[in-house]
Amino acid sequence: MKKTSFIITLIFLLILNSITIWGSPASNSGVAPLSRSASALTKTAVKVSGTYPYFEGNSFNVNQKIQAIITANIKEEGKSSTLNPNLSVSYRIEESGNIVSVILTSTSSSGSSMEKIDTVVFDNSKGSKEIIRITDDAALGKNGIKIANKKISTTISKNPGKYNVDFSGIGVNADFYIKDNSVYLVFDKYEISPGVYGTQEIAVDKSKIKNFKILSSEYVYGSSYNIRMIPLRKICKEGFDYDVRWHNATPTMKNPKILILKDNFIASLSIGINEYSKNNFTPQILEAPPEIRADANNNGITYVPISFAETILDLFYYVDSAGNLVFSSYEE
Repeated sequence: MKKTSFIITLIFLLILNSITIWGSPASNSGVAPLSRSASALTKTAVKVSGTYPYFEGNSFNVNQKIQAIITANIKEEGKSSTLNPNLSVSYRIEESGNIVSVILTSTSSSGSSMEKIDTVVFDNSKGSKEIIRITDDAALGKNGIKIANKKISTTISKNPGKYNVDFSGIGVNADFYIKDNSVYLVFDKYEISPGVYGTQEIAVDKSKIKNFKILSSEYVYGSSYNIRMIPLRKICKEGFDYDVRWHNATPTMKNPKILILKDNFIASLSIGINEYSKNNFTPQILEAPPEIRADANNNGITYVPISFAETILDLFYYVDSAGNLVFSSYEE
């Protein structure tokens, strides 16, 4: 009887091990997903090995996303001209508070030796296990694509020999993971640099992002142009710590000049003249000249077109659901 029970238990453990393994060795996470065999996802001639994570509980969206990625990679490998296509799947997990990042690696060993990185990031504190994209607040926020592309552009300009200088930037479906207080942008082999460098990661430090909001009641529309005009001192001084000062202006001066200063940065503009200078470069023409309007207390407020924030101050912005303007900067 004991021998029979032992055999039954052994068979059960072997079956369990072939389907599910607790705690993948590729994971240093406290989330402890199940590891499932990737070979179960193939319905083609592609030989598939390795495992992928499976999260228990109300994680349908996450598991479905992970399986869809692997299935798509298997299908792509099946298009290979090689006689015996095969794909190896592995993963690792990173945690940052309640945010869980799954980094999937699919490696073709059928001759091309291609390695593809895919990521799935989700909020583990929510019952729905909501999937996070680069533009969500848990990642880089609504201005995240612009911030990420600025970081990418800066990185490429510093290392032109390593990266493809004609890389056009990322989109809303960019692969990334979150670790500590940084968002790591992930790129496949050849995607952003020559193949000799393999897959690449570029980190965006979230602590270097600053956001500032101008309420819908605080901006106006141009007198002669139907464009948003934002208060100069508010965006410069209050929002991003620039020094704003009049330059040799007098009460009777028709086009008084204003300087905007910060560290080695200097910009200038004159009321009523559609020319905006930055760091002594050729003056730029925007949609409208700066203008002064009186507030409720009859105090003069200088307004500039909203493009001033992007063109002169290198800020990014979006309009939220309430019509407020949310500006972001990224400075290293």
